[in-house]
Amino acid sequence: MAIGSPSRATAFQFLWNRINYERVLDIPYRTGELKLDRMRDLLHLLGDPHVGLRCVHVAGTKGKGSTASMIASMLTASGLRTGMYTSPHLSRIEERYAIDGVICPEEEFLDLIVEVRPVVEQMDADPNRRAKPTFFEITTALGLLYFRRQKVDIAVIEVGLGGRLDSTNLVQPDVAVITTISHDHTRQLGAELAGIAREKAGIIKHGVPVVSGVLDPEAAPVIAAQAAAMEAPLRLRNREFSADDIRLAANGQPQFDYRSSGPLGPLAGLTSPLIGHHQAENAAVAISVMEVLSEGGWKIPVDAVRQGLARTACPARVELMRVEPTVVIDAAHNVASIRALVAALQACGACAKAQRRTLLFGASNDKDALGMLQLVIPHFDRIILTQSTDNPRAALPAKLAEMARQIAAELPHSPVVETNPSAAELFHTVIQPAAPEEMICVTGSFFLAGEIRSLLAKK
Repeated sequence: MAIGSPSRATAFQFLWNRINYERVLDIPYRTGELKLDRMRDLLHLLGDPHVGLRCVHVAGTKGKGSTASMIASMLTASGLRTGMYTSPHLSRIEERYAIDGVICPEEEFLDLIVEVRPVVEQMDADPNRRAKPTFFEITTALGLLYFRRQKVDIAVIEVGLGGRLDSTNLVQPDVAVITTISHDHTRQLGAELAGIAREKAGIIKHGVPVVSGVLDPEAAPVIAAQAAAMEAPLRLRNREFSADDIRLAANGQPQFDYRSSGPLGPLAGLTSPLIGHHQAENAAVAISVMEVLSEGGWKIPVDAVRQGLARTACPARVELMRVEPTVVIDAAHNVASIRALVAALQACGACAKAQRRTLLFGASNDKDALGMLQLVIPHFDRIILTQSTDNPRAALPAKLAEMARQIAAELPHSPVVETNPSAAELFHTVIQPAAPEEMICVTGSFFLAGEIRSLLAKK
């Protein structure tokens, strides 16, 4: 650690004192307060670390984290020094920044704070500045600065919210990626899929190739229209490329063939370690990105695509943490992600053969908890509604239980519904003493998934 680096507590105080839209309900997305001007000023004062950064920019409602991880793993397997910026984190803020799969060391993170803090304080002191840099703006700047320091060859940058007004949207990518479009963050992005697609499509830059996994008939034309308006070549799943003959192994991991007329296709017998049918579709998007990069002059060996995909890790995405008892952690927090989770659990042998199934569910107040519960409750015998100790937006377990009991009352197997406001207590009273034949699934919130996952990792 460099001389003068702050303690972890001091660094966190600096960050947590900022406005953090990951932790509040009301985000002024449509008020005009969210603009890129402040982020542009912050980066300029830091020496414009985003300028000249070769990168892949990934947006989407569902699958962007998994797809970003696949892309980064394939790039690393290709021999490229690869950065990856994702959000939010599960346990430690350093998880947002990785190079070749290695999370940013704490010492390096604290050194980055030393460099960024005086610039932020300079902006804070400007009497002509209406609003101060936010938590996400600062953490994004930290990531871009880190990648410049570490001289990465290329970075994979995941959008935080939406796309058009996201703090990451100052990068000039080699490829723009939009994974899927469904309902989430509707307070900010609107309730219509076309409107949500329009915000996501805001990452499309003039002449920059776009890879899209969006198939929804309301959203896909919006992506295509924006790509055409920006003269950006568009590769669309199930048109230019696809995941074919998807079959799931006994552990739920997909095997599939990749169809494409591009420089890397077709590829037969691919395997993803990430569980679920949907992960084959995400993988097809990731491989298509590799094809675009290959066409742009990057050296992407076919073997690196296979190896990188097979080595992909993405925590809390239908993550099988234990077997006998089976414990699954999934950060699904919208209806589309819960639907994918349910399908993955049905396909996973260890989950399907469980004799008793317990759901630990918690959600944020701004999410469609009812829609998620309607999908997931029929597949469980015991429902425990809870909340993370670190989620200021958490829906009250009692409120969730009202929804759950109404759903359970209509089911023939009458699942038991309980509440416990302490996720940590549930770890000790439900997960730890579980019998070998049980299956426990933790889902509904990034916050809840992160808290339980951290407790499991310590044991």
